[in-house]
Amino acid sequence: MLDALLWGLVAASSFVVGGALALWRPPRPSRLAVGAGIGAGALLGAVSFELVSEAGNQAGRELVVALGLLGGVALA
Repeated sequence: MLDALLWGLVAASSFVVGGALALWRPPRPSRLAVGAGIGAGALLGAVSFELVSEAGNQAGRELVVALGLLGGVALA
């Protein structure tokens, strides 16, 4: 359990380091937008990967779910 606590502190320290860097030298809005976009895309990709796999298993029609996903990507 102590290992989990220490790794949690290491992971959370990135917020403190990032905040200190932003106070010392604020990022340009364009770089901030790129970082936010990359983070949002990574989160959406991780969630959709899990949900699409489960939806295909539940529906029993993986191809239809995959085509729906690709259609949504094409429209976006």
